[in-house]
Amino acid sequence: NIYTMASKSGKLTSQHVKTWLKDVYFLNVVAKSVLLLDSWTGQCPNIIAETRSEFATDIVLLTISAGTTEKVQPLDVYGFRMWKIFIKYFSDMVILLDLVIDFHSRNNILKLQSLTHNQFSSPRFRNLFKYAWFKSGYMQNKPTEFQTPVEFCFKSNTKIYCDICGQTAIIICSWYKKSLCVTHF
Repeated sequence: NIYTMASKSGKLTSQHVKTWLKDVYFLNVVAKSVLLLDSWTGQCPNIIAETRSEFATDIVLLTISAGTTEKVQPLDVYGFRMWKIFIKYFSDMVILLDLVIDFHSRNNILKLQSLTHNQFSSPRFRNLFKYAWFKSGYMQNKPTEFQTPVEFCFKSNTKIYCDICGQTAIIICSWYKKSLCVTHF
């Protein structure tokens, strides 16, 4: 669930966007999708038109006006905050349990992002993302109440042992509702 690319400057380039569209997005997008673009010129509709496959003709493109991203981009409005809180909570658990995980290692950073994406992709958090779209003004109806990933995965854990090996549990899997230790997470 992670696709990595690098640049000499460390910044996103138009070529990165083209590569991601061609190698990731268009290969995985479903029919009748919406692609919400930042107004940055590197993500402009011309680049998308150049890379769009013949199978991705029914994608609706919307562009966020310059200077309004923090108000109307759903993940900026609500999703990224939940993501950061989840990673912070997980990192704090690792430190409190004195586990040997180097969060400065590029490989471990990627693994943590991948595991976080996996947990956030659980159907139990659909209303969280619907709420982000609602709060950004794209949906009329407010979704029903939901538990945040931190509430479900960390704070509702009444089991202190891993369901697989019996070691100290650090998380409840959002997919299978099992308590897991750091090794089995």
